[in-house]
Amino acid sequence: MAGDTNSSSSANPSLLPATSSRCLTHGITATHDYKVTNFSLLVGIGQVVASSTFSAGGCDWSIRFFPDGYDETPEEEAASFTAVYLCLVAGPAGTRVKFKFTLLDDKGRRVSTRTGKRRKKRKGTADLTRTETSTYARAGAMWGTNTFFDRSLLEGLLRDSNDSFTIRCAMSVIQTHTEDDAVIEVPESVLRHDLARMLRDGAGADLFGAMKEAQQGGDGARCVIKVDDMDPAAFAGLLHYIYTDSLADDCTAGRVVAPQHLLVAADRYGLDRLRVLCEARLCGWIDVQSVATTLALAERHQCVKLREACLRFLSWPDMLRAAMKTEGFGHLIASYPSVASDILDKVVSARVDDH
Repeated sequence: MAGDTNSSSSANPSLLPATSSRCLTHGITATHDYKVTNFSLLVGIGQVVASSTFSAGGCDWSIRFFPDGYDETPEEEAASFTAVYLCLVAGPAGTRVKFKFTLLDDKGRRVSTRTGKRRKKRKGTADLTRTETSTYARAGAMWGTNTFFDRSLLEGLLRDSNDSFTIRCAMSVIQTHTEDDAVIEVPESVLRHDLARMLRDGAGADLFGAMKEAQQGGDGARCVIKVDDMDPAAFAGLLHYIYTDSLADDCTAGRVVAPQHLLVAADRYGLDRLRVLCEARLCGWIDVQSVATTLALAERHQCVKLREACLRFLSWPDMLRAAMKTEGFGHLIASYPSVASDILDKVVSARVDDH
């Protein structure tokens, strides 16, 4: 009996299903040109000049240029080099960015910061793959170079460029988050079965016949079918899905607005699989600039998993503070007041878990 008891108690327990997650990283790229005029008047006054504030990756930035060198630069270097820095004006602590400064003459040609020679204009965006990543510990922090350009080389450039030049900053704000692979399950495609059913039932012939008559008209004149309250690009994406069973290119290239509009269209016409495809795509593209509008969309169309993904994003350190500065956040709270308490609960819960 003892043997029987031991055999029963040592039976293999049920195995839990395997789980997985993935790290999603993408860079939000931007370029800002800061033109410096009458440079000779800036030399010797020991002041920093700053570009206007510009936005990229949900943060505000400014280029800081030091004509006489940076204060913390060794005296011998400061005497001969200019310095340029990228300042985080507003944004969450820990913001990571790759950036590269380029000097342009008055005709937009690149100038070598080592030799002063002009180079041909380069098409496309700057290659930042070999550029080191800088992490900003707080708003107001700066990263850059103390030896941007030797002033002795700059003098020759200025004689031919009306005492002016442009500092171009190409940058990519890096955003990373971990997502549960099982957040949204997209149903299998049923287009093949739908087309077969339409052929069997004759629904397809009636549909296309009706469209042909509507386009041609009884007297041979062309008729126009008007679709109200829908973005033209979303309707084009809707047709693309109906004919190809896949998302259009503008829904796969990192543009948030396209899948947002397409989700609305899919919900309107009852295309459930397209709706889930858009919801899954938006879950992977949440950032500071889009989280409020995406959360409002999830509330309006009852996208439970997309809503949860947005709330989870806002619970990350400093993300809520940055998102509250966007235009969409005010609209979100005004339209859906109850979501404010849900956001607060999520933030508090995340902080409790961290401790």
